[in-house]
Amino acid sequence: IIKHRVHDEIMEEAHESLAVLQWHSNPIAWTYLLLLITGNSRDTDLWSC
Repeated sequence: IIKHRVHDEIMEEAHESLAVLQWHSNPIAWTYLLLLITGNSRDTDLWSC
């Protein structure tokens, strides 16, 4: 049971890392982030998510 739980945690972390890599390789995500930083920096409610 313990081994299974550790395995699930490792798989979950790997899945999250993969999602982050996919996000970083997405030019639309980078464009959106740049727009948030440059154009909407005054809207603090966007950063509270």
